[in-house]
Amino acid sequence: MRNKIKLFFILFFIFCFQELYNNNQELTDNANSSFIENFIKDYGFKPRDRYTHEYNSAILNKTSISLDELENTLRTYNFTLSGRIVLTGYEEQAFPSYFYRFKNPQINDEAQSKINSGWTLKLHNLFGFLTGFLFKNINYYSNIWLKDTDKIIEHIDSNDIEIFDNQANIIHEHAFSTALNFMSNSEFEILKNLKQQNYKKITTELIKFWTTLYDKDVKVGGYKSAATQDILFSIEYANHILRSALPLIKWFVGPDITYPIETSIIQSGQATKHAQKFTKIMYDKLTPIAKKPTVYIFCSFVDGVGKSTLLGNIKNYSKYNTNIENYERVDNSSSQLADLFQLKENVFIADLPAQVSHFTYKPDGYVYVNIGREKDFDKKNIEDLESYVLNNKENLEIIFNQKINLVKNIINKSGFLSPELNDKKEAQNAFIKNLILIKKLETNRWIGFSKDNNEYIFNKFNPTEIRILTPLKIVQSEGLKNIESEQMLFLKGIKFPISYNNFIEDLVTKLKSQNIENIIFVDFTSMYPRSSRENVRINYLIQQLCLIDKNFDPELSMYRNFISDSELLALLQNKDNKEKITNALELETLTRLSLLNIINKQDRSDLHGIKFENLTPEIIIQINNIEKVNKDKLKILTQEKVKTESINLDKLYGKTKNYLNIQQLSLSNLVLFSKYLTNLYSNNILNEELRTLWQEPDFFANKEKINTFFSLNLACKDENLLTPMIIQLRHFWYSAIINLYNAKVINSEYLRLDNPVENITPLFLNYGLSNKICLIQNIYPKYEKLYYQDDDDEENNNKKNKFDYLKNYFFKYKKPYIVNINDKKYISFDKEYEATNIGAFAFDNNNSKIAKNKKSAVTFVVQKYKKNKSADKVITTSKLYKKLKKSYIWEREHKKLLKSAKKLLQKNSAQKKSDKKDELQNSKLSSEKNTVQFGNPEQIPVLQLIIRLLATVEMILKDPDAEIACRFNNKKDFKATVKLLENVTLPNYFGIIYENKLFENYDTVEPYPSWAAWENLL
Repeated sequence: MRNKIKLFFILFFIFCFQELYNNNQELTDNANSSFIENFIKDYGFKPRDRYTHEYNSAILNKTSISLDELENTLRTYNFTLSGRIVLTGYEEQAFPSYFYRFKNPQINDEAQSKINSGWTLKLHNLFGFLTGFLFKNINYYSNIWLKDTDKIIEHIDSNDIEIFDNQANIIHEHAFSTALNFMSNSEFEILKNLKQQNYKKITTELIKFWTTLYDKDVKVGGYKSAATQDILFSIEYANHILRSALPLIKWFVGPDITYPIETSIIQSGQATKHAQKFTKIMYDKLTPIAKKPTVYIFCSFVDGVGKSTLLGNIKNYSKYNTNIENYERVDNSSSQLADLFQLKENVFIADLPAQVSHFTYKPDGYVYVNIGREKDFDKKNIEDLESYVLNNKENLEIIFNQKINLVKNIINKSGFLSPELNDKKEAQNAFIKNLILIKKLETNRWIGFSKDNNEYIFNKFNPTEIRILTPLKIVQSEGLKNIESEQMLFLKGIKFPISYNNFIEDLVTKLKSQNIENIIFVDFTSMYPRSSRENVRINYLIQQLCLIDKNFDPELSMYRNFISDSELLALLQNKDNKEKITNALELETLTRLSLLNIINKQDRSDLHGIKFENLTPEIIIQINNIEKVNKDKLKILTQEKVKTESINLDKLYGKTKNYLNIQQLSLSNLVLFSKYLTNLYSNNILNEELRTLWQEPDFFANKEKINTFFSLNLACKDENLLTPMIIQLRHFWYSAIINLYNAKVINSEYLRLDNPVENITPLFLNYGLSNKICLIQNIYPKYEKLYYQDDDDEENNNKKNKFDYLKNYFFKYKKPYIVNINDKKYISFDKEYEATNIGAFAFDNNNSKIAKNKKSAVTFVVQKYKKNKSADKVITTSKLYKKLKKSYIWEREHKKLLKSAKKLLQKNSAQKKSDKKDELQNSKLSSEKNTVQFGNPEQIPVLQLIIRLLATVEMILKDPDAEIACRFNNKKDFKATVKLLENVTLPNYFGIIYENKLFENYDTVEPYPSWAAWENLL
C-alpha cells in the first residue's frame, strides 16, 4: 500500500511538472509568435529606417509600461513628485539650408561614406524638424497672449532657422511639398490651445500629427518619407505624459539644444551656439523646491536624445562657465544604472538610462574616428601624423597586407572567434577580422598601423584622412555614428540589462542616501537622428549576423549603406537579391528574438559584457530552440512583407527620375551597346576610312595614346558622378547614329556611308582596372585652329548646306575640340556639353524656363501629366504616346507638319530645272527654319535602323533629369519610343515626314541588335 501511495505521488509530481513545463512552453511559444508578428509588421523598408528596427511593438509596450511603473513606484517611497520639464530638440540640418551659409559653422557629424556605388545617404530625422516647424511662432504668440503669466513653452533660437521665416512661403512649399497644408493645420491647433493654455491638448495634437505622418507615410520635398519607425516611440512617450498626473512646469523646443558642446580642429564653438544658449537657461532653471533636496530625473524613451550630453554640458558649464575651449568630453558610456550627481546646494540630477535600454543590449568597445575630433590633438600633432603617413604609406601598406595573410591563417585554423582576433592588444587583427567577416576586404580602402601606443587607420586613396581608435565611452558623436561596421571593435563585449526591479531599487537607494524629498522629471522627447547609439547596435548586429550565418551579406540586407531612397527598389527587382534580402530579414528576426529571450531569461545583477565567443553559441542555441511552427510562420511573413514592400516601393519610386534614370542604369549594358555600335561602324560600314577610325584601341597596351574622360566603378549609382558621363555619351551616341543618315543599305549586313553628317571621332566604353568602366578616345593631333570655324571650301559648304537641319540640333557644339585626321577636320569632343533632357534629345519636350520657342504638344502633355505630381516623377513613353494621340494640340501640330510637307512638295514639283529635281530625289533638307518635307522612300531602311538605334539608347541610357522615360526591357515603352521618334523627332528635328508608317508591325520592331541580346540582362 505504501509503495502504491509513493508511486501515486511520483506520477502526480511528474504530471504537475509536465503540465507546468507545457504551460511555460506554451507561454514561450506564444511570446515568440507575438514577437515575430509585431517585428515583421513594424519593420521599416526605407533607408531612414536603418536605425529604427530596435523600436518594434514588442519593446515598445514594455518600455511604455515601465515609465508608468517608474512614477508609481517612486510615489510609494513617499517622494514628492512635483512636476515635469519637457525638452523637444530637433536636428537643424535635417533640411538643407536655402541660403548661402558657406562660412557659417554648423554641426556636420552625420555618417556618410564613399562606397563603390557613390556617397551614402545622410539619414537625417525629418519628422523632428517638422515638429519644430509647428512651434516656430510659439514665442511670438506667447508674448502677446500670455505676457502677464509664466510662459510654459519656449522655442530656443527659433528666429535663427531661416526656413521658419513666415515670409518664406515658396521655400516652405518646396521643402515640405504636399505636407505643408497638413502641417499648417496642426500648427493652427497648437496655437489655438496655447492661447487657452491647454498643454494636454497640445500634446494630443502632436500625437495626432505624428500618427498621421506615420500611418499615411507623408512625403516632403524630394518625395522623401518624413516618418520612420522610431516615431512610434515619440507617440508612446507623449501618451505616457498624457497619462501622468504631474503638472507641466516648462516645455523647451529648439534646434540641437542638447548637442555636446566642445571644440576641435574641425568643429568651432559657434557650431554649438544653440546648445550653449540652452545649457545656461537650463542650468538656471535647475533650482530646489522650497529649498529642500530636489532631484531632476533625466529620463527618455530611447537613446540618442541628448540626455547624457546635456548633463555633460551642464557639468562643464558649472565648472568652466562659458569658456567652452576648456569643456571636457562627455561620457557616452550610457550606464544601465542611474547616475546621481549633485549640481548645486539641494539640487541633484539623476541621469537614468533610456527606458528602452532595460529591454535591449548595449555593445561596448572601440571605434576609429577622425583625428580632427580628438581634443588631445592640436594642429601640430595632426600635421606630424599626416607627414608620417605620407612618408611611410607604402611600407605601412605592405605590413598591413602581411597582417591580412596572418589573420586569414588564424581564421582558417581557429575561426572568427579566436582570442587572437578579439583582443585590444591586437586591434589591427580585430579590424582585419571584421573586414573578412562582413565581406569588405576587397573594397576596403583603410590601412591600419600603430604609433606611439595608439592605433590608427588611414585612407590609402587620401592618406591625410586618418582615424584613431577610441573607446566608445568617450568618443565624440561622429565616432558613434561611424557606419562602417568593421571599424567598430566590440572587444568589451555585449552588455545585457540588469532586472528592472534591481534598477529601481538602486535608484531609490541613491535618492534616499542624499535625503531627496522632491522629484521633477525632465523628459527628453527630442527627435534627433537615431544614428548614434542605435548605429552602435546596428554595427554590432551586422557582425553578429555574419558570425551566425556565413551567407549573410550586409550589402543584400536592410543594413546596406544606401546612396538613394530608390536603391532598395532596384535591388528587389533582381530575383536573387530579393531572396537574399528576405533571408536576411528572417535571420535578423530570429537573432533579435533570441537576444530578447536571453535578456528575459537572465536575472542579471552585474554589468559586465559578454564576449562574442561566449554569446554567439548561446544565440545559435536559442535560434535552434525556436519552435518549427514559428519558424515556418516567420518564413511566410517575411516573404509576404518583402513582396508587399516591393509593391509599395514601386508605387513610391518606380516612376521617379532617380530610379529609372540612375538606379536602373547598368554600366555593363552601356559597354555592350558601345561594342555593338563600334562593330557596326568597324565591320558593317563599307567605308575604309570609317572602319579604320572605329577600330577600338587596346586600353592596356596604348594608354599613352588614349584620352580617358571618365573612369567609374561598375557599381556606381552616384548621380553627381554619372551625370557628366551620361550627357557626353548621349551626345556622342546620338551624333554617331544620326551620322548614318546618308547611308545606303546594301543588304541585311552592310551599309555604304560615303558622306557622314559630321566628321566626329568615336568614343569607346570598355573595362579598365579594378572593375571600372572607362570612356576613352584615341588621341589625335590638334587641328591648326583650336576651335571650329567654317571653311570656305566648296566641299565643306555643300556638305554644310545639305545637313543644316540635322547639324542645327544634333551637332551644335559650344566649344568643340578639333583634331586633324588625314588632313581633315574632326570634332573630338565638346568642352561644354548641353543637357540631353530637352528638345531633340527628348521627343520635343522642353520644360525649361528658358525655352525660347512656344510649347510643343509633347511639352503640353508632359506638363499636364506632372501638374500634381512630384518634380522627380517621370512619364513613361507608353503613357506619353497614349496621351499624345488623344491631344487635339498634337493632332493640330501633326496636320500642320503634313500640310507644310505637301506645300513644299507642290512647290518643288513646279520647278522645271533638273538640278532642283535631283535635289528633291536626293532628299535634300531645306535650310529654311521649321520646314519639313516628305522623305525619300529609298531612305526608309536606314531611317528604320536609326530609329531602332536611338530607341535602344533611350532604353538603356536616359538623361538623369529626363522627364520622359523608356523603361529597360519594357516592350510597351519601347514600341511607344519608336513611334515617338518617328512621329515627333523625325519631322521636328530631321525635317522629314512620311504619310505612311515606317514599320509594318510595331510589335515586331526590336532594339539593336535584337531583344534576345537584352532580355536576360539586368
